[in-house]
Amino acid sequence: MISSKYFSDVRAVLLHPCRFFSKFSLKILYNDGFVFAFRNIALFSFALGVLLVLMGPDVRTFFVALVMVAGLIVSGVAELFVFSFSFHVFLKLMGAKKDFDETFGVVGYSTAVLVYAWFLPLLVVAPFHVLYIASAGFARVHKVSRLQSVGAMVLPVVISVVVVVFLVRSGRVDWVLDALEWFWSVRVF
Repeated sequence: MISSKYFSDVRAVLLHPCRFFSKFSLKILYNDGFVFAFRNIALFSFALGVLLVLMGPDVRTFFVALVMVAGLIVSGVAELFVFSFSFHVFLKLMGAKKDFDETFGVVGYSTAVLVYAWFLPLLVVAPFHVLYIASAGFARVHKVSRLQSVGAMVLPVVISVVVVVFLVRSGRVDWVLDALEWFWSVRVF
């Protein structure tokens, strides 16, 4: 499952994303990006599961950790597609010429930060590192500027936050508040 090529790819993506994406073949970016992302998501989920079991070593904690690991893998793969789609829409609006496959591959390789994100103090750095890696990848692959790449990633997040805030402030959607309340009540830690 994990080979020396995987570790060399992680190192290259984390330390030299511009060089990594400029040398990468676009023909296999989609498939390799998905496999790479799946490995990172699985390792991240497993690391969090192990941390949870170490916090409370009893049978219930092990079962909760197992369910959490499975849920994180499924949600991680779903998020991979959702983020790739939203970034691709905004990249197209900003003049990108390549297909969804290339966007998906760049997002997949950007998950390399999950290798260290399970270490909670570094979790703060991870979103900015993803922004750096993906903007380098989008700029190289889609032939757009770094500013356009960053805009394509930040705009969907900003629009989503504005929509949720607007819905909550309008008072018409109690389901948003209920969902947020449920989320905070089901915390694992």
